[in-house]
Amino acid sequence: MKGTVAVDRRLATQLAVRVGGEGNVYLNITDVTAQVPIAWNPFAPVDSVVGVTLSNEGNLRARGSYTLRISGPFGLGAVTQTYSAEEMLPGSTLSIEQHIPGLWPVVWQQAEASLTAEGVDSIPAGTSSVSTTFWSLPAGWIIILLLIICAGIAIGVRRAHRWEDEDDHGEANNPT
Repeated sequence: MKGTVAVDRRLATQLAVRVGGEGNVYLNITDVTAQVPIAWNPFAPVDSVVGVTLSNEGNLRARGSYTLRISGPFGLGAVTQTYSAEEMLPGSTLSIEQHIPGLWPVVWQQAEASLTAEGVDSIPAGTSSVSTTFWSLPAGWIIILLLIICAGIAIGVRRAHRWEDEDDHGEANNPT
């Protein structure tokens, strides 16, 4: 029995058709989330995971670039990364997770995502941004702080007992 080989060749091309009416480029960020692991090492930054959801609610293909910025209170320890968003068809939604290294946990932080959209035919579009806040626990620094507080309390209690002992010995030597 002889085998046969079937060859199937397909060729495709992208066809851009524009229908009458006003074109609307409306690519925006609809959600942002952030996760940070507990920072046990107080002398090293951690890697965070930031998730964004992009949505093309216009009637034209769109792309753009988005910037993720994570910062602590008053902009402390800010980390910023910029990425490009792939071309999206009208009505589509895309969820993306980005790993952002070098984040110093400072208890309370804010993640902000801002998007600059552009139509595929270089039609300018607006910008959109969304932000969220989250907790990042610097466990290593908290443990060090608790150890310092406990050491201070132990030293204070020991000195208080020593002063009481000195007062007791001083009264025994000075009868009145």
